[in-house]
Amino acid sequence: MSGRLAGKVAFITGAARGQGRAHAVRMAEEGADIIAVDIAGKLPSCVPYPPATEEDLAETVRLVEATNRRILTSVVDTRDFDGLRGAVDDGVAALGRLDIIVANAGIAAPQAWDQITPEAFRDVMDVNVQGTWNTVMAGADKIIEGGRGGSIILISSAAGLAGIGSSDAGSIGYAAAKHGLVGLMRVYANHLAQHSIRVNSVHPAGVAPSRPVRCEARLRYHAPAIPGEYRAGRLVLDEPFLGAAPGQAAVLYSGSRVLGGGIIASAT
Repeated sequence: MSGRLAGKVAFITGAARGQGRAHAVRMAEEGADIIAVDIAGKLPSCVPYPPATEEDLAETVRLVEATNRRILTSVVDTRDFDGLRGAVDDGVAALGRLDIIVANAGIAAPQAWDQITPEAFRDVMDVNVQGTWNTVMAGADKIIEGGRGGSIILISSAAGLAGIGSSDAGSIGYAAAKHGLVGLMRVYANHLAQHSIRVNSVHPAGVAPSRPVRCEARLRYHAPAIPGEYRAGRLVLDEPFLGAAPGQAAVLYSGSRVLGGGIIASAT
């Protein structure tokens, strides 16, 4: 690895497994120390797949430490702002700074648009939108205080770019929430540009070996609504799909471009 993130510190949510673990390990390989959080326990009842565990989070620690980088972990629900703030404060106190935020944690409740309950819709919005807002707000001021610029990365979805609403795509609540992250990204980008902080949203399709969703059928069904450059990409991305480049420098892109088979959509 090139060490493009040498000396930097990244705060990553949902880091116990899947995409979050892959982000943590890849950034550690590029030289970053990691502040990692995960709920590592019970998820809302609308979620049909098993949660990450504290053993999963311990495996992330092992993999990051194998790169000779430091990692601090906390078991925190991203809906708990005070818990996230405490994790960031402890991490910055131990590691000395914060440069990168990866708001990765999220859930899906795969129910059809006319079958999802108000409680399930609220749970998806609370975790995926409120939890992302909490994540950014728990750490953005630390990046600003550092005076070195930085990067904030919101992990959205292909469902954040098109009107994907079948049960295969994780329900209307999931699509609404992932679209909401694009709005957060654009507003944060406008406000944080003066501090040389880049804000991007990343929009993968299914990511193996994460949640068991039938993304191939989903993309065939919704292909007319998905941008052509996305349809030309792979249906399932390998981990890690988020390399060091998004966290490397504070640069604002315009429009959308293919990133490893998915799309990265940035503020204009």
